[in-house]
Amino acid sequence: MQRPFADSFESSSEDSRKGGRGGAVAGGIIPGELAPGGGTPAISETQLGSRRTIANITAKEWAFLAITGAGVLAGAAFAIYFLATNAADMNSDFTLALLLLMNAGFAAYYLLDGVFTERAYELLALVGTEIMLLVYLVANFVYMKGWESPVKIARLTTAGVLAPPSVALGIMIIYEYFSSGNFIFRKVGADASLQRLCRRLFATESVIKFDLQSTLSVVLLIVKSGAFSLAEQLALGLGIGLSLLWNGLAIVAIRLENYSLTIILLITGLIQPAYMTFVVVANVDLLVDTNNTFIPANADFSNASPNVSLATSLFALVLRFGLLGLMLLAMRNYGNGLRRKLVPPILRRLTRRRV
Repeated sequence: MQRPFADSFESSSEDSRKGGRGGAVAGGIIPGELAPGGGTPAISETQLGSRRTIANITAKEWAFLAITGAGVLAGAAFAIYFLATNAADMNSDFTLALLLLMNAGFAAYYLLDGVFTERAYELLALVGTEIMLLVYLVANFVYMKGWESPVKIARLTTAGVLAPPSVALGIMIIYEYFSSGNFIFRKVGADASLQRLCRRLFATESVIKFDLQSTLSVVLLIVKSGAFSLAEQLALGLGIGLSLLWNGLAIVAIRLENYSLTIILLITGLIQPAYMTFVVVANVDLLVDTNNTFIPANADFSNASPNVSLATSLFALVLRFGLLGLMLLAMRNYGNGLRRKLVPPILRRLTRRRV
């Protein structure tokens, strides 16, 4: 019986090309190709796909990696401290610490993958994450009287010092990636149509990851809000596993250009908007007292939790519909030869297996 994916991934001799950082010709660059000056490969091939080599990273990118990496590590350290000191209370500090730790993990991924594969959209998600977390920290500091806690003062000061240069460098690098498209040029060559399709594919993959991040953020905010019963919290916790499964399969589906799997994911992807609608309705109900007047956020940050959850849920809801639209566009472009150039070796071997 034939393998489930029709196209073969065998390379031909005509796929071997010369060139460096911008010197490729139609079709892309083979692994191990030399960068300008010779001797140092511009791209290396891993089991998960192509990556830029360390020697190919610019000084500006190293500065961005250092500053943002320091911010991510500091944020994770503060989050672990607050998790350890607030585990018994399960209060808003504990919730924020969970949120910070989870987002620090995503930020670390966006940082490394964004730079080493020149993913402008992932760096855009990273910059957005930094700004969002800074807003969360300021809100927590104000509502919870953070000036009374030396640790909170240190946390906000660290974020205030590292976030601005990180965001500024990130915006500059994002602009350069959008303008040059060097990595895409190396992968698919000088064919303008393939470059356009590759950009769209990379954008879709980045939104899939950001969608997962947003969904998990909502789950963390709701599960620890104390607003639901144990059974409801368990049901919400199940959202983590289902989200990981759906978003992981979404990346595989568009990389392999699998029509059947993509259609299944487009249909089941509507479950998340239904879930988010439930979250929005629940939080609107929490925001309204018995006199049907909205409860203002006051000195207790726990009263602001429904506001935060509501805003995050609405954002995740809009993001998911945008993602489904991008997946539809990506599916319309299946079969144009992009898969042959972009599927990583590990998936390539799996699709060669006969069933």
